[in-house]
Amino acid sequence: MAIDTSAQPTAPTAPKVPKFLEDVKEPYKFAFTSGGVDYWEFIDHFKVPYQRGAQAIVIYDEFASRTSHEYYKQETDAEDILLGQMEANLKGSQGQIDLIAAGKALLEMQKLIRNRRERMKLVVNPDLMYKLASVVYFDENESPYRYDMKYNLQVKIPRWKKEADMHTFFLQQPLNRLVPYLTASEINLTDYSTVVEKLLTYHQDHLTRILSRKI
Repeated sequence: MAIDTSAQPTAPTAPKVPKFLEDVKEPYKFAFTSGGVDYWEFIDHFKVPYQRGAQAIVIYDEFASRTSHEYYKQETDAEDILLGQMEANLKGSQGQIDLIAAGKALLEMQKLIRNRRERMKLVVNPDLMYKLASVVYFDENESPYRYDMKYNLQVKIPRWKKEADMHTFFLQQPLNRLVPYLTASEINLTDYSTVVEKLLTYHQDHLTRILSRKI
């Protein structure tokens, strides 16, 4: 289904001057309003304060790999567990090699790799899109200089998700500048997000089962 960009809303007139938690020296501008809350951004994204900019670099990296650093760490921990199981089964207990158990661990390792390849083929990871937006756009309840992970993950992003579906949210100006190619895509982000969420839940369940084991 093609996206109709002609009906995209435009940003309203800038509201009153905001009162941030800290004085802001770098030039900033009004970005948009969502759910009755005004959001702002720095005019020059290359001059974003380093504390917030550092977090943006981390999330851009996650965005490129389609997975968070936390998930990547879990994945490498799971690989260590499976490699340990294969090594133990091939060495054998009391001289007895268990090829069947070693083969099962190998199949689990192959599944981890297959899951990773599936994630790399995703157009986007919806949750990472929200994380990226949460770094770029800030409100009066947070410091424009520092990124508050707890506030953004527990308050701001859930508020965005509640106020508008993903398809509408990310195709509004200026949000589509975060991922410009989405405006030319035929993907409905809300429907796509539902499919991706089920896929990632399946991957996470498989990962959790492996991490629950002991070497």
